[in-house]
Amino acid sequence: MIFLNTFTIKVSVRISYLLLFFIILVSCKKMGTAHDERTSSEKAILHLYDKAKDMAYSPMERKEYLHKALRTHTKNDSLKVVMRYSKCNLHFSLKEYDSLFYEGKKLTEYATASSDFLSLGKYYHLMAYYYENVAHHMDSAYYYNNVSKNYYLQVPDSSRALKRLLRQAVLQNISNDFFGAKETLTEALRYPKNSITNKDLGLIYGELAANNNKLSNHEDAISYYKFAIATTKDSVDILAYKNNLASTLINQGRYASAISLLKPLLADTLVEQKTGFYARVLDNLAFAEWKNGKEQQRPKLFEALKIRKEKNDKRGQIASYSHLGKYHSKDYPKQAEKYFDTVIHLSRQLKIPKAEQDALKNLMHLQPNNVKIRNRYVFLQDSLYQVGLTVKTQFAKMKYDDEQKQLSILRLEAEQERKNTDLAREQLQKILLLALSVILLLIGTFLVFFLKQRHKKEKLQEVYATEKRISKKVHDELANDIYGVMTLMEHKNPFPKEAALQGLDDIYKRTRNISHATGHIDTENFLEELRNLLSQFRSDDMTMAVLGMDKVKWGSIPSETKITLYRVLNELMVNMKKHSGATAVSLRFQQLGNNLNFWYTDNGRGVQLPLNRGEGIYNTETRTKNHGGTISFDSAPNKGFKVQCTLPI
Repeated sequence: MIFLNTFTIKVSVRISYLLLFFIILVSCKKMGTAHDERTSSEKAILHLYDKAKDMAYSPMERKEYLHKALRTHTKNDSLKVVMRYSKCNLHFSLKEYDSLFYEGKKLTEYATASSDFLSLGKYYHLMAYYYENVAHHMDSAYYYNNVSKNYYLQVPDSSRALKRLLRQAVLQNISNDFFGAKETLTEALRYPKNSITNKDLGLIYGELAANNNKLSNHEDAISYYKFAIATTKDSVDILAYKNNLASTLINQGRYASAISLLKPLLADTLVEQKTGFYARVLDNLAFAEWKNGKEQQRPKLFEALKIRKEKNDKRGQIASYSHLGKYHSKDYPKQAEKYFDTVIHLSRQLKIPKAEQDALKNLMHLQPNNVKIRNRYVFLQDSLYQVGLTVKTQFAKMKYDDEQKQLSILRLEAEQERKNTDLAREQLQKILLLALSVILLLIGTFLVFFLKQRHKKEKLQEVYATEKRISKKVHDELANDIYGVMTLMEHKNPFPKEAALQGLDDIYKRTRNISHATGHIDTENFLEELRNLLSQFRSDDMTMAVLGMDKVKWGSIPSETKITLYRVLNELMVNMKKHSGATAVSLRFQQLGNNLNFWYTDNGRGVQLPLNRGEGIYNTETRTKNHGGTISFDSAPNKGFKVQCTLPI
C-alpha cells in the first residue's frame, strides 16, 4: 500500500511538470507570434515614414504616405509624435495652414502626454516662423519663440534654446524695442559657454550691432560688426556682416569705406548671382557709389529690384524703392514720388510704419506744401512713439509673465519634490506597519495554534479524568454492592427476596446518579435539570438553601455555559458529600450583564489554603478556565468551604 501511494505521487509530479512545460511552450509561441506581428507592423509603418521623408516624391505624395503611416500606427508613442511633426512641416510647405493648426493640436496633446519636449520645441519654433514670415504678427512670433525656447531648456538643449532667444531679440529689433532687444542679447551672453558656438556668438554681436545702429550708436554698431566678423567661422555669415557693416558706413556718410567692403563681396565666389543676398549687396553698392559721386547707377538699382521682385522679397523691395526714390529726387521728382508711394504701400502691407515714415519724410522734401503728407508724417511719428511704448510694454510683459511662470514651475517642482518625499516617507511607514502587522499576524497565528493545542490537550485530560472518575465510581460504588447482592443470593437460604430487591434498588439509584453526573444534560429544560441534580444531594441531616436560581433567564444562556455550570456544580456537590461533612449548604445565582455568577458556601470541615487540589477541584478549575471564566476558593480548617465562580455568557 505504501509503495502504491509513493508511485502515484511520483506519476502526479511528472504529469504536473509536463503540463507546466506545455503551458510555457504555448505561451512562448504566442508571444513570439505577437512579436513577429508587431515587428512586421512596425516595419510597414517605418517604410511608409521613410517614403514620406524621401524628397524624390512630391509633397502631396509624401503627405499621403504620412497619412497612411499615422492611420496604421495606433500607439501614442514618440514615433507618432515625430510623424505628426513631419506632417505639420508638410502642411506648412504646402501652405495648408488650417491643416497645420489641426495637426499641431494633436501633436501637442500627444507630446505633452509623453513629455516629448524636443518635439514641442520644434513645433512651436515652426509656429513662430509662421507668425513672423506668413502672418506677420511679430508679437505672436515672439511669444512662440519664447515657448519653444522653454521647451528646449527642458530637453535640455541649450543650443536650440539660445537660437530661439536670439530670434526673440531680432523680433524686438524689428518691432523697434531696441532696449528690450539689448537686454535679451545680454541674457544670451549669459548662457553656458559650451552651448554658445562661434556662429551663435557672431549672431549675438551682429544683432547688438543692428540694435546700436537703430539707436544711432553707429560707432558701437561698427565695433560689434567687426567683433561678429572676427568671431564667427561661417563664411556666409561673414559676408552678411560685411554687407551690414557697409550699410552702417553708408548711414554715416563713409561711402568710400562702404564701397571698399561691397566690391569684394560681389566678386566673392560664395555670393551667387540672382540671389537675395546678391541683390542686397548690389543695391547697397550702387547707392554708395552714387552718393560717392559716381553717376549712372540706375541699371544696378533696377537689377537689384528685379531680383527682389522675382524672390518676392518685399522688405528688400522697400529698400530698393527707397534708394530709387532718393536717386531720382533731384532730376525726376515725379518719378521719385511714385517710388516713395510704392514704399508707403509696401510698408502698410507689411505693417512697417517706420519705413512709411521715412518715405513720407522724403516726400515732404519733394512736396513741402502738401499738408496731407505732413499731417500723416506727424500722425505716424506720434503713433510710432505710442506703438514703441506698447511694444516695449508688451514684450516686457511677456518676459515678466514667462519669468513668473518659470518661478511658479520651480515652486511647483519644489512642492512636488516635497510631496514625493512625504509620499516616500508614508510608503516606508506603510511598509513598516505592514511588516509589523505580518509579524504580529504570524505571532497571533502561532499563539492561536498554541492555545488550541493546549486547549485540546486540556480537553483530553478532562476526558481522561472523567473516564477515570466514572471507572472509580463504578468500581467503588457499584461493583462491591453488586458482589454483595450476589453473595447474599448465593449463601442465604431461604432466598432473601426482600433484601436482594432492596440492594438492587440502591444499585439502580446510584447508577442513575452516575448517569446524570456524566451523561446528557437537557439544556432546554435546564432549570428542572438543576433541581434534579441538587435533589440528589439533599438528605435529612443536611440543609440546602438555593437563592436566585429562578430569577436567571436560562433561555438566554448559551448551552455551553449551562453545561459548564452543571458540571462544576456537580463536582462541588460531590466533593461536599464525600469530604466536608457539612450539615448546611448555600447556593446563590446571579445573571449580571454578560456574566453568570454563582456562590457556593458550606459549613463543613474546611481545608488549609492553599488547596491541595484533588481531582474534583481540579476539574472545576479546568472546566471554568476552558470556558473563559474565573473561579476562586476560600476556606480554613473548621471554617467551611466557599467558592465564587463567574462564567461569561
